[in-house]
Parts: sequence; C-alpha cells; structure tokens
Amino acid sequence: MIIEFFFYAFAVGAAIAALAYFGDRYEKEPLFRIFNAIILGLTATLIVTIAKRMFSFPDYARVPSWGNTILVSFYSAGLLEESAKFSMILLFIYKWADFNEYYDGPLYAGLVGIGFAISENLGYMLKPLANIVASNVSIDVNFLRLIGLSILMKYRVFSGHFLFGFIAGYFIAKARFRKEEGDKAGEKINICISFVIAFLLHGTFNSIAIMGNYLTFLGCVLILVIVVILIGRKSLRKSVFRKEILENLTERKRNKLMEVLVASKQEKVTFGYVIFLGMLILVYQLFVFFMTYIISIL
Repeated sequence: MIIEFFFYAFAVGAAIAALAYFGDRYEKEPLFRIFNAIILGLTATLIVTIAKRMFSFPDYARVPSWGNTILVSFYSAGLLEESAKFSMILLFIYKWADFNEYYDGPLYAGLVGIGFAISENLGYMLKPLANIVASNVSIDVNFLRLIGLSILMKYRVFSGHFLFGFIAGYFIAKARFRKEEGDKAGEKINICISFVIAFLLHGTFNSIAIMGNYLTFLGCVLILVIVVILIGRKSLRKSVFRKEILENLTERKRNKLMEVLVASKQEKVTFGYVIFLGMLILVYQLFVFFMTYIISIL
C-alpha cells in the first residue's frame, strides 16, 4: 500500500509536469533538465524539514482560526517553503545554459514546485494513516487506502506549488534576460518581485484551502490556472526562437535553423530512457521521504 501511495503522489506531479513540458512549442528542454528540476524540488523539502527541526515554526491549530491560519500559511509555509525552493532555483537552475527562453523560467520554477509537491503529497497521505496505525485500531487495509486517496484527491490533486512557481517563474525569466542585458538593478528587482508573488500566492492559497469552503478553494484554483495559461501564452509569444522561426526567415533558412535547434538539444529519448528517469525520481523520492522521517524523530 505504501508503494502504491508513492506511485500516486508521483503520478499527479508527473501528469502536470508533462503538460508543462509539452506546452513548450518552440524549444523543448532536455529531459535530464526536467529531471534535475524535479529533484531540486524534492531536495527543497529536506531543507524545510531541517529548518523546522533547527528552529521553532508555528503549526496549524487543531481548531483552526483565521489568525493562526494566516500566520502559519504565510510564515511557516509561504516564507519558509518558498525560500527553500528559490534557493534551489537561484543556486542551480538560474545558471543553466539551457535557461535561454522566457518560457523556461515558468517551466523550471513550476517543476521545482512539482518536486516539492510530490514529497508533500506523500506526507499528507501517510501522516493520517500513521496516526491510525499507531492508535492500534483495527481497520481494513482497503479502508486505509481509501482514506489516503481521498486526501490526495480532495486537497492535493491541485498542485499549488506548481501554480505559484509557474507564475513567479516568469519574473525569474525576466531577471535572467535583464542580467544578460547588463541591467543588474532590473535583475534584482524582478527576482524580488518573483519571490514576493510566490510568497503571497502561497500564503493566500493555504489560508483559503484551510478556512474557506471547497467551492471558494476551487475558485481560487481556477483563477490561478487561468493566470498560468496567460503567463504561458505570453512567455511563448516572447520566444526568441518563435520570432526567428516564424517571422524573420525564409522557408529554407527556417528549416535549416530547426535542424540546428534539434541537433543542439538532441538526446537519445526512448521509452526506456523516460522510464529510467522516472525510476530515478521515485528512488530519490523514497530517499527524501525516509530522510525526512529520520530528521523528524532525531
């Protein structure tokens, strides 16, 4: 059953990651970069676990109130978790040579969010079950499975971490292009804007998820999805390759450029290669989960 939960936690993230990946119409990113971004998101959960172990962070009350919910949502969740994810983005992804398009910012930042959500989803499914098992109550295994999957479907199937990351990632891309233009002030401003947006979205999203009703929560998700679609479309319109491929070149030069782009990004992408990367993520997900458990009981 635990392996089954690992699969479901991974499958939701994988489906969203695939949609984001295939949304890039002009220059697909190498799959190993997609894998790296998800791994960095998983790693961010370890950073959060260590930080919570070393320092005191407030937690949600058993009987939720607006004051407690807002404090925890913006401080323990929004500030801490977004800081961990942004450290992964700025230390690693921001320096990648493959980060050369506006769409790459939303894509990679969203994938870091997917990695974080995979680990978090698993924790949300297993914690209630662990409490039930620890209480020595005799419950059918299929009922436990139903509880875990209902938690995933009701609260976790909408990956807020992906939505925050994708939206904030647009400004990370703007910062990257400002850096290439030598505009250091513009770079720093856009990085700050990116973080503030992710922080505010995260805190607001969590507060509504806990204190609002389910229809309000779905409305919040719908608004974020619409914004994500608009950000994705805007990023694709600003693609340097789109401009060169669709506007400025003759048919012969266009085909030649496409050959160069394909060659520069060429990987031996086979079904086995995709399965191999997926298995690596699952193995690392197991590692992160057990490391998180060990850190929490130390």
